[in-house]
Amino acid sequence: MAFIDRFARRSGREWLSSLPVLLLLLTTISSETLEFSHAQLLKLGEHLWKDYYLLRTDLPTPTCTLEVDIEAEIKQLEQAHIAEAEADELGLFEPEPFDAAAARTSIEGGVEVCRQEFARAEENQSRVTPTVRLFRTVEGG
Repeated sequence: MAFIDRFARRSGREWLSSLPVLLLLLTTISSETLEFSHAQLLKLGEHLWKDYYLLRTDLPTPTCTLEVDIEAEIKQLEQAHIAEAEADELGLFEPEPFDAAAARTSIEGGVEVCRQEFARAEENQSRVTPTVRLFRTVEGG
């Protein structure tokens, strides 16, 4: 009872000087505790589901095109190269010849990257179960 009496008899000046410090300490402790809890939830998610960090969000469906007419793309790139060379009004630079083999390699590489993106997104979407959705809702909250 003596503690309550002493606590209640504090002056306004004492309250104004100690209350902000108390609030700051409580805020620091609670934010550190929440951060630690979130880290532990991430560890648990990684333990339960391999690559949980990828499952935390839905990977968007890629916007690239798998079906590409390589010959048409090469012709389009060649025409753009020629137009760029003709646009050099001063003629200061010798235009380099168009490298169709390099263009083909680049386009084929782009299609392969696109295939990999589609495969990754499809695998991710197939692994996201209702349990994963529930866990990531709790973890994100």
